[in-house]
Amino acid sequence: MIAPHAAKLEKQIAGAVISFARTYRCLSPGERIVVAVSGGPDSTALLHVLHRLSPARNISLHVAHVHHGLRGKEADEDAAFVEKAASELGLPRETLRVDVRTRARRDRSSLAVAARAARYEALEAARARCGASCVATAHTMDDQAETVLMRLIRGTGPAGLAGIPPRRGTIIRPILSVRRASLAAYLDAREIPFRIDSSNADLRQARNRIRRELLPLLCSYNPRIVPALARLADMAREGETAFDEVLSLFDPAGAEKAVRLLRERPPEAVLRRLVSRQIARETRRFVSPGAGEVGRLTSILARGKPGDRTPLPGGDWGVRGYGGLLIRRPPPVRPLPETALAVPGETAVPALGITIRAARAKESLPPGPSSVTLDPDKIEGSLVVRTRRPGDRISPVGMKGTKKLQDLLVDAKVPRDERDWIPIVADARGIVWVVGLRLDRRAAAAPKTSRPLALTVRRMGR
Repeated sequence: MIAPHAAKLEKQIAGAVISFARTYRCLSPGERIVVAVSGGPDSTALLHVLHRLSPARNISLHVAHVHHGLRGKEADEDAAFVEKAASELGLPRETLRVDVRTRARRDRSSLAVAARAARYEALEAARARCGASCVATAHTMDDQAETVLMRLIRGTGPAGLAGIPPRRGTIIRPILSVRRASLAAYLDAREIPFRIDSSNADLRQARNRIRRELLPLLCSYNPRIVPALARLADMAREGETAFDEVLSLFDPAGAEKAVRLLRERPPEAVLRRLVSRQIARETRRFVSPGAGEVGRLTSILARGKPGDRTPLPGGDWGVRGYGGLLIRRPPPVRPLPETALAVPGETAVPALGITIRAARAKESLPPGPSSVTLDPDKIEGSLVVRTRRPGDRISPVGMKGTKKLQDLLVDAKVPRDERDWIPIVADARGIVWVVGLRLDRRAAAAPKTSRPLALTVRRMGR
């Protein structure tokens, strides 16, 4: 039996989690949740609270620890700690190893930015592999306050003030309304061990300086500065949601062709928002555009000429085209390896920024940009996801004969620097589906196909 004060703390934190679940419609009966656990106090507390809630809510947990390969022995000890903690709770667990240094060089980004992108991609891949509905991370109200301050210091607009979203795609943050001190008190009261990341004491990192120096100073002016900053983020997010609804009046299609609005002379604020949305949608996964990048792109759209460009997160480029804003990626340094497709199941392909879900369907449906139905009896061997190869050909549905993939991409007006990034589903015989473009008629399900196989693709993090 736990002490009364520990029970009270647990009830408060669990109440915040339950309220979050009700608001954001998650942690529902029958769901599997990936819990991202670093071993630190916040994620350890989240793990234990979710574990204690899981029988009543009828949810199952899968523990995932990301090893960034940056802190040597200390990182190895963190991984071992999480392995032991999950084992003692009787939970399935895995350690996800990512190569942050290589990614930072590839994307020409900082280690912090590369680590964040690699971490979320690894967690999304784990979620897809184990069939979970979402990934729970342990961001707190204090993290929210630090993020708002960091963005203010670096320069941000209303969108930046919205801070950390409580939910984005498959990522949920159930304790975003909970103070870090409450979690620490809960762990202390229950005598639950945790790890301390020594890098959190490094004052060369901006977030650590904000946490250890700036926030304590601001607390001397307003002892409730952390809740105040969290409320500011909530209000900014509500404003962003409302503004998005207004944006739909300018471009119901979702601002795919932002430059069209230039002819209508929209307000500069609207144009900046359209640009920001397009960058976030089309650049790589979990790297968000900064105010500077949005400002430069808005400027070249409004006053530049075709061909003007500016660098974007993850090594991409924003280019002023003749018809609008274009997002361009450099070709991969080497051919991307193929990824086996889980059938049935969900497969993450981080290199292409997508997940593909394979499931039996009740009936055959016409192919669309993001979904197709196949005849499983016509598939030879296993399905894989890959990119184009020399000599690739396809027999497109609705066309006679075969066609070179190169010619198909040219006819579809796929830009040259995008062709090496087009996802392709293939079997032992060759192409089955050029995602977003054409389905091969050899593998297409007919109206009378029994139990067709449906493939659905979506962007990671969306």
